[in-house]
Amino acid sequence: MQQPAISQPSAPVNPLPPQHRSKKIFILVAIILALLIFGIGSYLFGTRNPNNNTSSSKTITVVTLPVSVSISPKLVAFMRNGEIWVKNLVTNHEKKISKTAKVANPKFSPTGQYLYYFQIVHAGGGFPRYSLFINDAQGTSEKTFTKGANDSASKLKWSNDGKYLGMVLFGNDIPGGANYSEEALIYDTSTQKETLLGKIKRNDLSSDQYVVEGTCNQLPSQYTQFCTEYVAYLKVARSTDYKNSYKSEEYSKSKYTKPNYILSRSEKLDNGLVVLEYYTGEPQNPESKWGIGGGVFVPGYDEGVTQTYSILLDETANKVITELPLASDSDFIF
Repeated sequence: MQQPAISQPSAPVNPLPPQHRSKKIFILVAIILALLIFGIGSYLFGTRNPNNNTSSSKTITVVTLPVSVSISPKLVAFMRNGEIWVKNLVTNHEKKISKTAKVANPKFSPTGQYLYYFQIVHAGGGFPRYSLFINDAQGTSEKTFTKGANDSASKLKWSNDGKYLGMVLFGNDIPGGANYSEEALIYDTSTQKETLLGKIKRNDLSSDQYVVEGTCNQLPSQYTQFCTEYVAYLKVARSTDYKNSYKSEEYSKSKYTKPNYILSRSEKLDNGLVVLEYYTGEPQNPESKWGIGGGVFVPGYDEGVTQTYSILLDETANKVITELPLASDSDFIF
């Protein structure tokens, strides 16, 4: 007798393989994450949008605090007892470079390789004489510009690269004398020789304005550019701004002023730092002894005012960068 067939359970309709179910879950999670990211991004964008005026918007204020950057000088030239000294502020080594006594007012070339300075003149009882000296910063090549006993110089200007120095030299006689001359020259530091630009005439005696009779085209080509700049400089009147009086009332009696010292110079440099110079004592220049009217005394040189000191100040940070004892007429290289 034939056995009845055993019925098999029917298979489920459209079964999903395990891997298909994993993909479906993954897609669902990805959609949820995308919605979350979109929502968070929209919120952050809304808080940073300056045009969003909803209550949820936020304004972020950035406050910039002033930062004082101290500028450190590399070299300084100064006068001490009628002599010129150069100090390396990195190594703290200083050296006297002038060979001739009674000099002051050193001025570096822009690179600090050379400098000029003048003979000390009290300018009492007659036309002042300022003999000019040029030297290198090591003091090995001092040059004196003299054509006679009455030589003096004015309107000095360094080229931007420090190779050339323009100057006006007066010589041989008093102004108006038969042998009196005024000439514009360009000094070359590499050859240590000067080239005549031409004789000059004054436009205005009181303001040091000059017109050169010669032209720059007649000079060697290496001097042409600087010559053009110097001729333009000669035509400019002397500035009426007195640089040595920057906040003089404030610094004449401040925490930088030592007891019994008097402020002689307060100058703000182009980089924002301030030079302060002080002296003490009763000035006694030669003119006061000779009875000649007028005249000035020289802090750091004349009897009674040889005690001086100079300060380089960062007034923004309220900080003394360097202090130089027994120094005046300081000039810094940065």
